[in-house]
Amino acid sequence: MKHLSEAVYNRLKQLNSQTYPGMADDDATYPYFTFSITSSSAMEYESASARGHKGEVVYSLQINVFTTSGSTDAAERIEAVWKNFELDPPMLEEGTLLAVYHGGGEEVSLDPERETDGSEVWRGIVILECHVLKEW
Repeated sequence: MKHLSEAVYNRLKQLNSQTYPGMADDDATYPYFTFSITSSSAMEYESASARGHKGEVVYSLQINVFTTSGSTDAAERIEAVWKNFELDPPMLEEGTLLAVYHGGGEEVSLDPERETDGSEVWRGIVILECHVLKEW
């Protein structure tokens, strides 16, 4: 049971890559993930609970993979992320993760930045929508 950001961090670490919220450290080694979470909408429901209200909050989760092993590796890693979250959504401490939907992405491109040794860096992106039921 975790907060969404902690749950995402731990899930990505299970995919055998370094993981960073926001931006990677300067000394990060490939492959690695970065991720960011934004709240995109909230729908409030009436509730008979003593706490007051229930609401569904939709979070947009962007996950990036950076690799020097080529575009196929980046695409496979992004596909693994999507399947991992879709088939087994992580448990949360605050709220219930109702569903994870594909929100776009699965784009792979050559990053304009190159590794210091001149190696090509490939970036894969996937955007997921995470629907969380919360009480407040």
